Amino acid sequence: MAPHGPQHSPELRARILALRETGMGIYMISTKLGIPPSTVSKTCTRFAKTRSYHSNRAKSGRPRKLRHADAKFLALSLSRNRLSTAAQLRRDYFPHVSNNTVRRRLKELGIYNYARRRVPFLKTRHVKARRGWADDHATWTASEWRRVIFSDESKFNIFGSDGPPRCWRRPGLSLDPTYTRKTVKHGGGSVMVWGCITAKGVGRLYRIDGRLTAARYTKILDSELPGTIHGHSLRPRQVIFQQDNDPKHAATHTQEWLRRHKLSVLSWPASSPDMNIIENVWDFLDRRVRMHSPLPSRADSLWEILQEEWNGIPQLYIDKLYESMVHRVEELIERDGGNTSY
Repeated sequence: MAPHGPQHSPELRARILALRETGMGIYMISTKLGIPPSTVSKTCTRFAKTRSYHSNRAKSGRPRKLRHADAKFLALSLSRNRLSTAAQLRRDYFPHVSNNTVRRRLKELGIYNYARRRVPFLKTRHVKARRGWADDHATWTASEWRRVIFSDESKFNIFGSDGPPRCWRRPGLSLDPTYTRKTVKHGGGSVMVWGCITAKGVGRLYRIDGRLTAARYTKILDSELPGTIHGHSLRPRQVIFQQDNDPKHAATHTQEWLRRHKLSVLSWPASSPDMNIIENVWDFLDRRVRMHSPLPSRADSLWEILQEEWNGIPQLYIDKLYESMVHRVEELIERDGGNTSY
């Protein structure tokens, strides 16, 4: 026998349950949705017993395991707990369906599963400093940014990344060298480098052996930075040198070297690799190195390839990076100092 009383839509019941899960009281939900408190109470009680917000009235045809209202409820749940997995959603709300059913319904709503993007952790002081820096450079034009020499250190691993962790292949080929991921006991070694780029092209690339101190860092600047400036026919008085806030860069020894050489230094906010275009160059360089077959198995061979690929970085690529600086600052302002898409 069909139940008596009005039958509310699954969409309404989904909204009731979504609000209830936020901790909102029955009477507040009643007022917000313009429905009797008894409707809210009965809906919550029925869901606790049946894990469904569909009525018990029989309908013709075979219903979908997860109806449209169910899918909308999944979306609401994700908006509150953004890192929930399909398995968690199924276990908590729809144990009668499979994980794939949950994924399929979410995809129909335009919600897809992505790898979480890695971004620097920003403390409140970092966000404030980044916003202040962006405001200070909001009026800089592309021409002004082209005066900047961007610099940084980077480490390249011999076995750093030989492709994605998953691949499409036929059965029986799991040990084919093309499809395996190579590992080396205790690590395969690495090459640490210092490099810089100018608007006219890449500067010098220097291999760092051993521990880098402030004294060694200034020796690198002494041997590589003037050569970069003169090699690209830049005017030292017009150059603006960029470095991050690494202790070696901020050390008194380094600051004295910069003053002695009368170099203008770009102020720099902490935890801001997204504003340093040389970070993109390091990624580009790593991808180019990984295209070599076979991959370098020794530090010396890796260094040779790094130099070759560094000198082959296209000028057009460098131009686009410098052109992006205006947009990077604009986005940093839009995000009020938070992480950007760069």
